[in-house]
Amino acid sequence: MRQKMLLVAAAFFGALAFILMYQQIKREKEKALRGSVVVSLPVAMASADPTTLGVRIQSVCRGFPEQGVAFAKAYLALPAIPSVVVESGLKDKDVVLRKIATDNGTYFAVINRGFALAGKDLALGCFPRDGKMVDLVSGEELDNVSGSVRIKLEPMSLRAFLIK
Repeated sequence: MRQKMLLVAAAFFGALAFILMYQQIKREKEKALRGSVVVSLPVAMASADPTTLGVRIQSVCRGFPEQGVAFAKAYLALPAIPSVVVESGLKDKDVVLRKIATDNGTYFAVINRGFALAGKDLALGCFPRDGKMVDLVSGEELDNVSGSVRIKLEPMSLRAFLIK
């Protein structure tokens, strides 16, 4: 009887330790993401109009290379000319939309300043209906006939699109 009680107690505390460890890892990941240089780049893109981004040498050694590479690809796909903030019609104030009109077409930068690890799946209804819409990083053509496009935004991310 005593052995059964000890076994049940060990199983209970083992499960509790697993749950607490999972929560601690999730909190540490969120805290590390908030403190990294990956955060400063989308915030700079959303709040200002950076045509040049300078990075300190210390900041190059970041703990999230995938996010840094994804941001760099999207940032470098956009032309280095001034942009304007466009009203996206979203209730989520963490998402900022910038528009760059050129002779080649209209470029859009969609910036997510949110920290939610799950990311966001948004329906943006503020894009022009004429022309084809292309994701500048993946090359994927998106359906914008209705003017509303569903896109997935990772936390602290930038997506670049072109409508020709």
